[in-house]
Amino acid sequence: MKSHLQKKIENIQGLRGIAILLVILVHLKELDKKFGHGERILSDFFLIGASGVDLFFVISGFVLVAATREVFQHPASILHFFYNRLSRIYPLYWFYCAMILAVFLVRPEWVPALHEGRTSIMESLLLLPQDVFPFLPVAWALVHVIYFYCVFTIFMVASEKRLTGLLMLWALLVIIGNLLYQYGPFSHSTPIIKLITSPLTIEFIVGCVIAKLIQRGMKSLGSTIMIVGAALLLTGYGLYYALAPGTAPRDWLRMAIFGVPCILMVYGAVTMELSSNIVFPRWVRFLGDASYSIFLSHAIVLLPIGRLWGMFPIPGKMDNIFVMIIMTGLALLVGIGSYLIIERRISSFLKRAGTMLFRLPQPSPPRAAT
Repeated sequence: MKSHLQKKIENIQGLRGIAILLVILVHLKELDKKFGHGERILSDFFLIGASGVDLFFVISGFVLVAATREVFQHPASILHFFYNRLSRIYPLYWFYCAMILAVFLVRPEWVPALHEGRTSIMESLLLLPQDVFPFLPVAWALVHVIYFYCVFTIFMVASEKRLTGLLMLWALLVIIGNLLYQYGPFSHSTPIIKLITSPLTIEFIVGCVIAKLIQRGMKSLGSTIMIVGAALLLTGYGLYYALAPGTAPRDWLRMAIFGVPCILMVYGAVTMELSSNIVFPRWVRFLGDASYSIFLSHAIVLLPIGRLWGMFPIPGKMDNIFVMIIMTGLALLVGIGSYLIIERRISSFLKRAGTMLFRLPQPSPPRAAT
């Protein structure tokens, strides 16, 4: 089973492609609501797109376990792993932050989070927890991801055999901490307490557990569970939407409505590939390859177009549909271009640098007998 998770799992990239489309969908819904004219194209039901972030979190947990087999308790390898994780997140993120800061210097009112002093530049750049979103708002999810990476790296100091127990302990602490945060002495606490007690952490932890289960040979009913997960997401959110239209579930309710289906989808997608060689279409997997660039860039693309849309009211439903198609196409095109031209080059350079920086000493060849 070891070899299965050491190779690239194509369906993980496919799930990333689905996740980024969901994220774009929810932001298109918001732009339609804010800048659209006449009849809305996307109803509040499309807040279901917020589940894309939950899917990303489950995937992150799965990938970390799959990528760290036999790396535990090797200091140089652990540092190399942590370097690889951070070098994947920060450089491209800083590139897009620099674009926003450049706009802020020229037209401060175009970046209200900074213009009104609601967010800290330094804390945003470092992806530290705050009471508000970073000035690149989608980066709130990256704050969680960096936290996941830090805790998981600490776990790697212990034996790999202890990982499952450590994950269960972490989950228990999150549950207890969240109860104290919601109902106890932490109810008026700091951003870091809110972060470490967030139920979203459970999604990451379960993603780790899925990888451990598959490593131990559990890989049955993949296609069925994938379909059940997708159906549960639609029906679960459909029921929630019927009771609370116009809102997105939060905390444990979000975990139940978005997290559980995403967990099933990750398990199902991976196991249907391993057991039946069923993979998502190539274009979906390619979107997964480019998903981080699309994630960081899409709001920067969509918002100006949305503002322009709002300035020129054109009656008619078809015109609104046309604008939505244009926005989606440009968001994907810019993100894919960012991936091909910027992200891959940065990643290649930093990967080579990491290999040199963390090169492990090679054992000396044995001497010939004399």
